[in-house]
Amino acid sequence: MRILTKSIAEKYGLNVETYCEEGSEPERTEVRFSDVLPEFRGGGPRCRSLSNQSLYAHQLEALRALEEGKNVVLISGTGSGKTEAWVMHALTAGKRVLAIYPTLALSRDQILRIKEYYGAINASHRVVIVDAPECKHLGRDNIRRRIRAASIVITNPAFLMNDLKRAAVNPQSSVLAEFVSVADIIVVDELDFYGSHGASLIVAMIEVITKFLRANRTTPQVVILTATLGNPEEFAGIMEKITGRTTKIIHGKPFKLRNCVYVILGKDLEKLRKKLLRLTRGTYFFKRYREWLENPELFHRNAHILVKEARRYGINVSVPYFDPAEILSEYLRDDVVTVVFAPSIRVVDKLVKRVRSLLPPNLQPLIQPHHHLVPKDVRAKIEKNAAHTPPKVKVIVTVRTLLQGIDLPTIGRVVHYGLPAETREYWQREGRKGRRREIGETETVIIPVSPWDREILALGKDGIRSFEDLSLEKVYVINGNKYAKLFISLYKLLSDISLDHDDIELLSELKLLDWVSGKPYPNEEAVKIWRYLNFYEFGPPYGIRRYIEKDGEYVELEQSSRRDLVERYQVGMIDHSENSFVVKSGFNRIVEEPVDSALRNPPSWLSEVLPHYESVKVKWGERPDLRTDILTGRLTSYVEVALHIPSEGFGILRELPLRVLWTIESRSRYRVVKAGKTILQLFEKATLEINSDVTGNYTDLTYGIVKQLDPDTDIDKLKLAAAALRLVLRIHPKYRISFRELRVAVFKPVAGTSTIAMWEPESSGVLNIIDWQRLINELSHIKPPEIWIPLIGMLDPTARDYLLTNSLEWHDVVRLCASLIRRISGVELALMKGMRAWIPRPSRKLNIYAVEVVPVGKDEFVVGVFDGESIDIITIKETGIPKAVRQWLVNILEKVIDENATIVTTTKLEEYAFGRTASLLLDELMKDGRVVNPFKKLKEVTGEEFIDVKEIARVMGVKALPSTTFQRSGEDSQELRGSDTKSNMEFLLKVTYGAYLFYRALSREG
Repeated sequence: MRILTKSIAEKYGLNVETYCEEGSEPERTEVRFSDVLPEFRGGGPRCRSLSNQSLYAHQLEALRALEEGKNVVLISGTGSGKTEAWVMHALTAGKRVLAIYPTLALSRDQILRIKEYYGAINASHRVVIVDAPECKHLGRDNIRRRIRAASIVITNPAFLMNDLKRAAVNPQSSVLAEFVSVADIIVVDELDFYGSHGASLIVAMIEVITKFLRANRTTPQVVILTATLGNPEEFAGIMEKITGRTTKIIHGKPFKLRNCVYVILGKDLEKLRKKLLRLTRGTYFFKRYREWLENPELFHRNAHILVKEARRYGINVSVPYFDPAEILSEYLRDDVVTVVFAPSIRVVDKLVKRVRSLLPPNLQPLIQPHHHLVPKDVRAKIEKNAAHTPPKVKVIVTVRTLLQGIDLPTIGRVVHYGLPAETREYWQREGRKGRRREIGETETVIIPVSPWDREILALGKDGIRSFEDLSLEKVYVINGNKYAKLFISLYKLLSDISLDHDDIELLSELKLLDWVSGKPYPNEEAVKIWRYLNFYEFGPPYGIRRYIEKDGEYVELEQSSRRDLVERYQVGMIDHSENSFVVKSGFNRIVEEPVDSALRNPPSWLSEVLPHYESVKVKWGERPDLRTDILTGRLTSYVEVALHIPSEGFGILRELPLRVLWTIESRSRYRVVKAGKTILQLFEKATLEINSDVTGNYTDLTYGIVKQLDPDTDIDKLKLAAAALRLVLRIHPKYRISFRELRVAVFKPVAGTSTIAMWEPESSGVLNIIDWQRLINELSHIKPPEIWIPLIGMLDPTARDYLLTNSLEWHDVVRLCASLIRRISGVELALMKGMRAWIPRPSRKLNIYAVEVVPVGKDEFVVGVFDGESIDIITIKETGIPKAVRQWLVNILEKVIDENATIVTTTKLEEYAFGRTASLLLDELMKDGRVVNPFKKLKEVTGEEFIDVKEIARVMGVKALPSTTFQRSGEDSQELRGSDTKSNMEFLLKVTYGAYLFYRALSREG
């Protein structure tokens, strides 16, 4: 019996917005599978089921292209039979295939399908799985024997890359080298799963196999299977260049059943609305929120916030609670399987436990968790029971475990317990269901669990449709990506294969070559980089072991990468997926302890921070409750990281942890902002530093851009521009760059110019393909999605708050974005708007004084003055009112008045001109217009929001700040400290002086 969510909503009084979409099916041909391979009629159940079915048009087109010896790039959605397209050719033509799948554990179902297809010709034993666990289980010699008799070898990219590295240094140690040297076809499944960085490395491996391991044999055909590809034509050209074969790009439609989407907003909300209307009519609350109170649809979408607001006005109401476990328990009566995607393993286990608590013992096995902590054999049994007819497991609760490769014919419903950040992940989740026609109709159920979800769902079905309508993020394989090229060049160097000019140029640029008697050799750094070049991370090909201590026992968790050690697993960090604190950290192991256990016997760092946490809560008038704040996400942690980013293109990226910080969000202190038909809350926040040791470091190679902007830059405005730029690149139809592919950070040193850095966390080369000038011209034509404000908030909450506080519209954001793009693309100040001007040489004769005051600590100030020829910088330390700073300023002001000079500054000098004398002197100068912020004036002249100081610095004869290293907190960044302060102040004084010269010159020219 089918159970519909509509009936469950009626049973529990749930408020649900719903819409349905009709199904679609790829075009069928007249060719049946049994026409291609008659043996399918006598094969296993899947073969017999397929035998009388007709091939889809894209399957037949791929089959014909492969028969003609072409490469194939098959771009089609999930459930469209991409696997069958190449398997049929391999079976009929007797081809040897190297098949690359994301992870073999998660591709188990597809592998079983392939084995069954080969079983139709009694050759299932010729399908061989090769990965690290199989080699460990069977031994390398046994694996090699199996491979020699194999028709298909299935592996994953991480194992393949390590095996190719072994082949470069010692061919006899390789497991796969012999097979790949004779393979007829290389298949890459789910290319979009890897992102642009991983996809580029896979292409590099195909090039290594084709050019250096084929022993002059014909090149293999390449088959690429993917849901989306950013530049298929360029990709096809790369494949043709590597293999010398024509590459056919084929697009196919996915198979989709009729699907109904249910957005669960709450419970009994109409009763609540009528109660609020009755209690508030005639009050200020009613006047302010009348539109929402009188419109049921708007009220249902914003009920949680309106109830909180009502409480602030003394109106005692509450939102009726609905239990998601009750909904999930109803699905156990359904004929189809429901897959629930949750944000963390902790939430998965909690949901399963809660549902089981509502069930009698005999029904509890019908719901099962599915994640990496569940043993592999248990997961396999869960999948088998779920695939049974009728299913013996009805509800599977998972994280991302089921995103790739699992093809359970019984899945008819996907529940999103929280929305993912990427559209691609959303559709990968959706692609797990409705793969069999007999299911009839499928369902999508969305339950909000985070602020991000609630902001989307506050727009109801329109918000979900806007999210769904975002075009899929593209995967880019870019010709000339230096990271992928580095793998090939080092392979050649270590294999003693002759290097070409491009190889030598790249290796020399990165200082990886030694020359002996005119011959290049790898130096020590080259060997280290070769060892660290791995598929998923730049570092050793193994993770850092992670444990959680429970009742004196250590339970092993998923291993950590080195980057995650630096950014997520420092002592004092909160692991929300496990509801635990990190208590030990290092390259040897990471240990966590549950929050409750740590609070019973707190380590020293926790004992120190707890009183400060309690003090903040008391100040806000709230009861301290650390456990609840962690569970609700109001207490979060982050690592402040020192970053060194390549400033102009490809280079070294370094990350070093500096300190751990906690961010506390108030439960009661917030501002309410109306954004169209949505009501948003801006909560007050506080930050606490954790007194714990940090450890580790991370190094990688990637692309980056670093630009120094004027010191008068409004950092919050710059953050908004940066978030808007990432959003524009995400929604622009030409680019559609995933948020994960680009990071942006802005910061302002203690003394100096503001800086913006943009970089690829994993090198893909996308920064090289952006046409910045064309992007500026197209900005005004870009229509934002309805959910653009929540998307900005997801990228940077500070930017979202600035946007709402200042009531900015999309056109305001576009203007900021355009100004930032002009800076990133290198437009120099002297050329802005066609302006050219003569700039005088700095001199005392100009009667200009650059003056700055910068606080660098609680009781410390750095002050400086530049008169065009000499610089005087001093540090003043004193507690209480900075009288010495005032006296220093009085001396400067008197000198400026005596000489009839002008002060140029970015400092608000009135904050230090307390006292009668200083105040009178400063007032006199300001009345005469002789205290000038030159960057504000420059912005008025040029019409720009941000000023690149590169041209100013060049004219002033000063170099950029000595390092692009800065501190990053999440996407944001904070101040630099220590020895950089003096050099930063010198730079600040000179560019401020120079900015005034530019302003005067451009004003005259204007």
